[in-house]
Amino acid sequence: MPSPADAAPTEPHATPADAPTAPLEVREDIAAGFELSLTVVVRPDADAYTRELVRTTLEGKRWPGNATRAASVAAILIDNAVRHGAVFPDGTVSLRLAVDADTRELAIEVEDASHEFPGFAGATQRNDGRTPNGLWWVAQYKGRLSWTVTKDDDAQTVGKRVQVILPAY
Repeated sequence: MPSPADAAPTEPHATPADAPTAPLEVREDIAAGFELSLTVVVRPDADAYTRELVRTTLEGKRWPGNATRAASVAAILIDNAVRHGAVFPDGTVSLRLAVDADTRELAIEVEDASHEFPGFAGATQRNDGRTPNGLWWVAQYKGRLSWTVTKDDDAQTVGKRVQVILPAY
């Protein structure tokens, strides 16, 4: 099976017209001033590892946004991919960070082997006054959430990519 990095360009996913928040298309036009792509091995400390790696990387690259919040969002995306998506046959998911050279916005992307995102329309909403789900934090941090299916070179669906765009300031 091809790795997520080898996947062909994809089509953005749309939610029903009556969805409380319509998704934005996955941004494909990021002119990366800085980019980091890696494979995360799924294990009990994967979210903590991701949080620390993202925070220290963004601080080291002097990204002007809140590196702690960005690290939290990356860890949430990894956790959601493992708990609600599907890991690739080799026991991994993919993580990509890209800082737009012009806007300094940060794209955080996680790819997994599931081609579905049940409940996307309400993913950033609070659940009936209970503790908010992890993606609720994306909205609190002024991030934009989107997703798309990923396809291999033969146009076969191989999974999905979830993208969050965080502002730099």
